[in-house]
Amino acid sequence: MIPVVQPRMLQANSVMLPPFDIFRIENDGHLAWKDTAETLDLARLRIKILMVSQPGDFVIYSQQTEHKTVVKADGSIIGPTEK
Repeated sequence: MIPVVQPRMLQANSVMLPPFDIFRIENDGHLAWKDTAETLDLARLRIKILMVSQPGDFVIYSQQTEHKTVVKADGSIIGPTEK
């Protein structure tokens, strides 16, 4: 039987993972993982909160589509913005 993958969550080793990872782009260019979110809107909100103490650019990575969205320190967004 083929396992069913829920549309909002991915399953890996029987652990449910939120579909969006949040990374901060460090000064040397590498990505530092910060958090996960269940929706793109929640990921953007989490980045706004993170920017208070950690200003800079962030990347939202969709595990489902493999798209990357960059949220710049000035609030501008580069990349896929679909929900």
